[in-house]
Amino acid sequence: GSNWLRLMIDNNPQFAGPHPPHILTNWMPLVSKYGDLTIAINFHALIDHVCVWVEQNPVTWRNEEGDAILFDRTNIYSRCRQHGKPPSLIAIFDSLMNVYAEANGRKKWICKSMGYAKYHKDLFEYYGARLRYVYLTRDPRDVAISFSNAPIGDSHFYSIVKQWRTLQEHCLHVLLEQPEIVHWITYEALLDDKEAALKPLFVFLGAELEEGSLMSHLSLNAKAAAKQSRLWKNLARGDSFSRLQKQKFMNVLQKSDIVLIESLVHDTMEHLKYKCLYVKDGQNGQEPLCFDAGQVAEYMRLNDEGTAQKEKDFAQGDPDDYQRRIGQASLLKLADDPLESLKFSLGNSDVLGSNE
Repeated sequence: GSNWLRLMIDNNPQFAGPHPPHILTNWMPLVSKYGDLTIAINFHALIDHVCVWVEQNPVTWRNEEGDAILFDRTNIYSRCRQHGKPPSLIAIFDSLMNVYAEANGRKKWICKSMGYAKYHKDLFEYYGARLRYVYLTRDPRDVAISFSNAPIGDSHFYSIVKQWRTLQEHCLHVLLEQPEIVHWITYEALLDDKEAALKPLFVFLGAELEEGSLMSHLSLNAKAAAKQSRLWKNLARGDSFSRLQKQKFMNVLQKSDIVLIESLVHDTMEHLKYKCLYVKDGQNGQEPLCFDAGQVAEYMRLNDEGTAQKEKDFAQGDPDDYQRRIGQASLLKLADDPLESLKFSLGNSDVLGSNE
């Protein structure tokens, strides 16, 4: 659902919405390995490695002519430092997003990366009051089906729903603390009436809804993503497919599955106005299940087993995309020895050795 919404926003001529390389999620845990980023060579190394990461994104970032975007590292460094802000991963992220927007003739951009609310403090410190979040929610019982059927990622409902709960906790914290910078929209509202759901969203973003946003499955970006990976094949399918995704769990999940999911997240569901079918909601239903260490360990084992099988099936069913993802993932090892793996040259040792 989030990639579907991303493409609807991207179809507005003001906004750029590239396929997300999840820069903060993947690189924030590694930043400390680069040492003091005020030392130019350390910051250049981080810039180079993040640029390589985005250039190797499984869905290629392209300009409006359709050419793959390659980043000028020196230009990215200058962009990061031009506003006098301290060197940071968020400055790199911002610069790369701006380059993508400019390369596609757009004035604004949106990043579809689940989990960025976790970094809200750093993001708000960097962007200030201009920061905006689009908070898209979906019934966790349908989320569980969607993620379990995805070619990659967790496979067991327990693991999927625990992760969903963590994501909602980060988002709800921002929503409660700073509601003025968050627009909450539900996947179900988009399915019921796409136009009615999108109009207030675009008002929040300072734009108007345009017809192209209602036809996202016909966009070049949707078709390119669907062609490049079977993971995104549904992006090019129309409204008739989308409508089948609402409350899919009613026809797919067994009662035991629903009870497990509701037991894990019934309180979060209540916050988000999703009603439980079986687990106690107010005065009705059964008490939520409690999971002992043995049950959790078994769920983890089943998840690992299922995830490994997914990866094996993915490698056999879509070997090109699998190799792209393996290749990109291997780039995280660059952080183990940042300066040794520096892939570019400024041609100016004074700059490389300077302290800023």
